[in-house]
Amino acid sequence: MKSRVSSAPRESCGVVGVKCPREDAASRIYWALLTLNHRGHESYGIAVLKPDGSMLVERGLGLVSDLAIEKLNGWKKSLKGKLGIGHVRYATSGQLSGKVDLLADAQPTIGEHLGKRLCIAFNGNITNLLQVLREFTGETALQGGRSDIHVLLHLLVREYAESSLVDALKLVCEKLDGAYAITGLTDDGELFAFKDPHGIR
Repeated sequence: MKSRVSSAPRESCGVVGVKCPREDAASRIYWALLTLNHRGHESYGIAVLKPDGSMLVERGLGLVSDLAIEKLNGWKKSLKGKLGIGHVRYATSGQLSGKVDLLADAQPTIGEHLGKRLCIAFNGNITNLLQVLREFTGETALQGGRSDIHVLLHLLVREYAESSLVDALKLVCEKLDGAYAITGLTDDGELFAFKDPHGIR
């Protein structure tokens, strides 16, 4: 089994959020991700809130600069919206078992609870996520979640569905230990971003 730790040049994940007057957020996110390409060579992704209120995510493996022009043009056509977020990734922990796992862990990621939806892109490392998960839900593990973002998104969307976005962020984030920077979208058309209190990320 190969470790995610390697001698290859690595920085950290990159996240971006865009709000624009025309429905070309995906194009702007693409150009922003190109400038962040050095921060993640494993995968990339773009998510937009479409005019009908639905969220759509497209993801790929490798460098965003290697995205074929035909595929990019297809994404620009399907990812129509004024709000969007993007992500380039490298893993900070865990084991690497192949391309399927990399694509499954590519971001942004959408979560849903009680009919409410959130989409987030995450950069960082949170050291006590399972303890926070247990405190909020009584669960000790999250089915299908192999990385920090799955647990964090699960917690945030649960609280968001039962309160408000601001309350959800306060309730969850004041419990977190670690360094992180996050961008996100809500199904109500809100674009948000936050980071750890120490501003490490």
